[in-house]
Amino acid sequence: MKPFRIHVDCLPGLLPFLREEAEEYGFFPVETRRTGLVLLGHRNLLYRALALFGTASGLRLEVAAFPARSLGELERKTAALDWNRHFHPGSAWRVRAISSKSRLGHTGAVEERVARGVAASIGGAIPPKEDEPGIPVPVLKVRILNDRCRIDLDPLGTPLPARSWRTETGPASLRPDLALALVRASGWDRRSPLFDPMAGCGTIPIEAGGLALRLPAGRGPREALRAFVWHDEDERLRIETELLALAERPSPPLRILAADKDPVMCARARRNAERAGILDLYDGEAAALSRQTFWRGPHGPKGAVVTDPPFGKRSGDPERLPRLLRALGARLTALPPDWRIAILGPDPRKIRKLAVPLVYAFSSLHGGIDVQALVRPPHTRISKAGSGNRVAGTFCDKVRRRPSTGRRGRDRRDL
Repeated sequence: MKPFRIHVDCLPGLLPFLREEAEEYGFFPVETRRTGLVLLGHRNLLYRALALFGTASGLRLEVAAFPARSLGELERKTAALDWNRHFHPGSAWRVRAISSKSRLGHTGAVEERVARGVAASIGGAIPPKEDEPGIPVPVLKVRILNDRCRIDLDPLGTPLPARSWRTETGPASLRPDLALALVRASGWDRRSPLFDPMAGCGTIPIEAGGLALRLPAGRGPREALRAFVWHDEDERLRIETELLALAERPSPPLRILAADKDPVMCARARRNAERAGILDLYDGEAAALSRQTFWRGPHGPKGAVVTDPPFGKRSGDPERLPRLLRALGARLTALPPDWRIAILGPDPRKIRKLAVPLVYAFSSLHGGIDVQALVRPPHTRISKAGSGNRVAGTFCDKVRRRPSTGRRGRDRRDL
């Protein structure tokens, strides 16, 4: 069988962490793009990529690219492709299209013609547009730019960061791929304690626990793959079992600590941790920041505090975030100098309320909002005199502003 060209995409700003994962797990990209990596291989490589890439936002198989200036030309060229390589006549699939600067500007008509072309090629009927509840199906992603059509195949039909354990969430919950990137950016050594004082449904602590144990981030069922001719569920399960067998239990036991003022969210986080298989490492507490037992110590020489403070609608009162950050900063200053700190937020000027020296790590998107990750460099001595904004006698690095990364701009880059 001809090998697949597998595009592993990521959010803006997360490419360094995606490349770090590729090196760590033994992938050899044939191409690096602004939006991700390109791999070349057969279904066993696809199964490994689906299981191991934790900072990826999506994965797609490259199908074809060709000029198309009319709907008839689009349907004819789509029907000429070898769709029998992918689908059975009775397979379920759907089409999603975007178009820019093209004669084919009606995306509904584009989706209809592509669907007719695929159905004619495999000798089957066009599947209904609506999926059965709870059953994802593969998606043909059609992108048209300057009268040139590109067709990719999303084999899952759902976002790659949709973890199998994450069945309970809360308002504006952090994306798992962004949470994992924040943990990696913090410089945490994966052996010392990690604490999230505003854990919500537990995304950051659970991603950190999975990283420390070397658990495949994408473990779990992949129902949409059953639509493909080339899919072998036994092989996929065998590969996932082999990867799970490589999981490590650190000695002495690792401590993953989490807290949130909402008891409901704490209960959800604990159940999520149990589904993720890290409950033996996880220690959750329902308490406001001022009453959390972690801050009373004692603290070892190394560890990490990684958190995503509430902002926007999640924070409720707009005046609450500065007060919360000042209270958090007062506690962070008491930590030993080798403790790592990573904070994610939309406005670095507000994060400065921590009065803790932080430097820029990366910028990305969270629910369509531009966010920045700031981290504390290792071996940083925090001055408790004056403003508290000094790092070993010098002012901390200025936070870099990045251009807006709205979704419309990213769609153009994907083309």
